[in-house]
Amino acid sequence: MMTSNGKTCLNCGESSTVSDSYGAQEHRVCTLCGFVAEEGSFRCDAEQSLGSSSWGEQHYSEGLPQAFRQRNDQHAVPQGKREGTRCIRVGAAKLGFSSSMTEEALSMFTKAYNHPDFHQLQISSKWCLASCVMYVVCRQLEWPVTMDHISKVCHCNLIEFGRLYKRLLHNLNIQMKCQGIEQLVESHLSKTSLKDSVMNKTLQLIALCKETWLTCGRKYSTVINAGAYIAWKSLHCSAQDRSGTYRVFCRTNGLPPGNGSACIREIVKVLAKLTKGIPWIVTPAVDVNSLAPHLDDILKYQKTLLACPSEEEPDSVLSGNKEVPLTLQDNTSCDTDNEILVLAPLNTKRSSDCQSDTTALKKARQELL
Repeated sequence: MMTSNGKTCLNCGESSTVSDSYGAQEHRVCTLCGFVAEEGSFRCDAEQSLGSSSWGEQHYSEGLPQAFRQRNDQHAVPQGKREGTRCIRVGAAKLGFSSSMTEEALSMFTKAYNHPDFHQLQISSKWCLASCVMYVVCRQLEWPVTMDHISKVCHCNLIEFGRLYKRLLHNLNIQMKCQGIEQLVESHLSKTSLKDSVMNKTLQLIALCKETWLTCGRKYSTVINAGAYIAWKSLHCSAQDRSGTYRVFCRTNGLPPGNGSACIREIVKVLAKLTKGIPWIVTPAVDVNSLAPHLDDILKYQKTLLACPSEEEPDSVLSGNKEVPLTLQDNTSCDTDNEILVLAPLNTKRSSDCQSDTTALKKARQELL
């Protein structure tokens, strides 16, 4: 590009010299005689100086290896921390976190990331660590969530999730409150097509399982699935509905089957022992189909049946392979929160001694038989 500078040519004396750029050099030539007044001058602007400008520092740093820039640049964020932050932001959007909950999760993840015990984790493990932080925030606010749900939302391995969760609680000295299984029933079954009657009966059955210690040491989601299946079978006792298996029930409602079949057998075994205390049940219940019609009676008189065991099992019922005593966890008498099983010739007075109720039940059973 040629620009006029108005300087006089040394050869012809005319003011016809122009500046002509050629590559990195600039020449001043005369347009009349062609005389080159100046040549070979390099342009070096102050803003392009390598040692004293941001322009030079930027282009110089871009030419360095990435590992060197991450070690020496204070503003560079490691990839593991970036992935963990992204996991929290994506998971917070899916779970509906508030801005304060998101900031609390990011602050806790930064504290965990800087802990020496987590320095050697891989990037995928730091992503899982961020999901553990989200689970801790939910539990601290008493949200009804499970590890299985959070691991699925964040696409983490459940085994690694549990391992990092224990390390997180230990390293950051976090004390968690115990979470009751009743709080998880509604949230776990919220996405299913089950009716409210099934949900209410599932809650009652889960409470009975908790009284008989069937929820101890077991995965809550599996116990809830088993209880929902038995409650659903009790409301669908017709012949055409008896063919519905547990696998079909879980697949229809979008529930993970897990080890639910074994849990169903344990619950049925305990419920079958309780039916022996109801005198009008003549045919013993051996499976879900034969037990389902009597579930309402069992739930209605559960306090009496638990406090006044049958003749065959005087002191306990079997929960799996362990013998568990039939004692009420809330230390209430057998006539509170549930109706007393009253049979003729018993009158309607409230009994303070469950032994008299047991004797009456035995007499009524013998009369029916």
